Amino acid sequence: MGHKVELGVAEGQGGHGGQQKGHRENRCHTKGGRGALDHAPCQLQGLPAGETPQLRYTVVNKLRTYTAAQRYCQDVYRGQLASVHSASRNQELEKLAKTFNKLISPWIGAVTSCKQKGKWGSYWEDSSPWNYANWAPTQPLHVITTCTTLSVRDGLWRSRVCFQIRPFICQY
Repeated sequence: MGHKVELGVAEGQGGHGGQQKGHRENRCHTKGGRGALDHAPCQLQGLPAGETPQLRYTVVNKLRTYTAAQRYCQDVYRGQLASVHSASRNQELEKLAKTFNKLISPWIGAVTSCKQKGKWGSYWEDSSPWNYANWAPTQPLHVITTCTTLSVRDGLWRSRVCFQIRPFICQY
């Protein structure tokens, strides 16, 4: 049997998921055949196009603005907010995020802005290629620069003002 990926719970904002004291951030646990839990960051299975095999993902249940979340990923994990390059990776990250928090959709590392010659475009914070998108209908918004959430309800991406405070997904 393979390993089952579970999201560990930790200190943070909100009261969802039976939080335990003493952890600094949410971590995944792998559950082996005997039911023992080993603390480890999540490494999702498979290798969709445009992704590298060594990436790990952690959902952090600390509420932060987009910029503060990106800084946290850099400072704590030497990583970035997560970039998503395939439907299978999007589904895995949605499942990972909703395991802990079924109400607040987390930040991922996409920004939409009017950067070049009046044209709107989306880009990944980690500078990886924009080769996949999963926007909800009418998204992304093209009014102001916006940041992106991955819905824990339907897996679709939505534009949000970047100063909202939310949990977030780091990749490293």
